[in-house]
This record gives sequence, C-alpha cells and structure tokens, in this order.
Amino acid sequence: MEISSKLKVTNSEDIRHQVHIVDVPLSAFRKKRSKYSLKVKKKYTHQKAVVKVTLDKSIIHNKQNISKDFIAIKFDNKINIFIEKQDADQKFIKKMGRYRISYMPIDADKLSIKVKSHFKQAFYKNVILPRIKKMRSKEEHMKNQKQNKGTYTPEDLRKSDFYYADKFPYHHSPNSDGNRSRREVFGGAFSGISRSGGKRKRK
Repeated sequence: MEISSKLKVTNSEDIRHQVHIVDVPLSAFRKKRSKYSLKVKKKYTHQKAVVKVTLDKSIIHNKQNISKDFIAIKFDNKINIFIEKQDADQKFIKKMGRYRISYMPIDADKLSIKVKSHFKQAFYKNVILPRIKKMRSKEEHMKNQKQNKGTYTPEDLRKSDFYYADKFPYHHSPNSDGNRSRREVFGGAFSGISRSGGKRKRK
C-alpha cells in the first residue's frame, strides 16, 4: 500500500491538494457492523498526511467502482482511492507552527472521507507560496505580452521585419533550399545580379 499527498499548482486559479492511496488490500480495512473503515498515516520530510475512509459493506462486497466530483475508488485485485480538493490554498490554517489543511470531500451514508495534511511552516513559506506567486507572475507577463501584440498594426509588423532582417546579416537566401531556375534574379538593388553570380545581360 502506497500513499502520496501533494499540492498541485496548475495555474493561479487552480491549486489542488491531491491524495492517492493505491494497492490497498481488503485486509487493511476494519469491519464494524455494516461499515468498513480505513485510516492511513504518512509522514514525509515536510508534511504529514492522515486519511480516513469509511465504506458501506455493499460497496466492498459488490466491488462497486465510484467516480464522483473529485473522488474515485476503483476495485481491481486491490483497492485504489483518489482524492482531489480544489482551491486548496484557501483552506490552509496556521496552527502550532504548521500550516494545516483539513476537509471532507464527501460525507454520505455509504461513503465518507476525511483528509488532514500538515505542512511545515518553512516548507509552506519557502516552497508553496513562492510557487503560487511565480505562477501568478508568469500569467500576468503572458497577459501583458498578448495585449501588447494586439496593438501592432500590419505596417508596424512590416517595419519590424525589415529592421530585424537588416540587423542580423545572413549568407544564404532564406529559400536557398528550393528548386529554382539558374536564370532567376533577385529583386531590389541587386536586380542586375543573377543567382549564377554573373551580371544580367541587358537587352
């Protein structure tokens, strides 16, 4: 049986706490009347996670897969449980020098799950918060870039093309790999020069 608990920063508006408990044998559950309960604890370097799961016996006996909202329970040879909480950064509470997140993604008659996760203060301040701020800064930069690009006119873009073409010299024609006739000539100031290197004969 393995348990992972992590905070996923997809973007500044989508910060999720994910818990995966995989390869859980039925023997890990404790049976009490019509319920099967499981309590899992996991201690990491910077975090401690505790998950409590209570299932009705009908779910266990029928090996009934469950997929709703941000919860998934799948039965194979063993049981796999996937939990996800949105807006996780808004659920953190500072308590006794740690930052704690606690929530119940579901609390129904046949299925109940409770999650608690404690993060060390230094890890929360030095890793989690900077990660969120970096994502917000990146999104703001991309937003400003997109707005600036939208103000350019076609004439501005043409001038920019000529400016950068003259700024960086090149030794080959951009289309030098194409199949061209030896009689083809360049336009502009070099119209008197053929691709073969000689001067164009005047009529």
